Amino acid sequence: MAPPPSSSPTFFFTLSRFFSALLYIIFLLSYLFSSSSSSSSSSLISQPTTIITPSIA
Repeated sequence: MAPPPSSSPTFFFTLSRFFSALLYIIFLLSYLFSSSSSSSSSSLISQPTTIITPSIA
């Protein structure tokens, strides 16, 4: 029971591209939201800087 080769591969290809783009957008939005929220609150930004500064220095 093989699916028709005319519509199935292109549909799967567009579906995979749509899901990869959706995951990329979700990752980008979560990164922007986390960076903006951490910069606004001082208690959240004080903890990562104490972890990051010894690795830089």
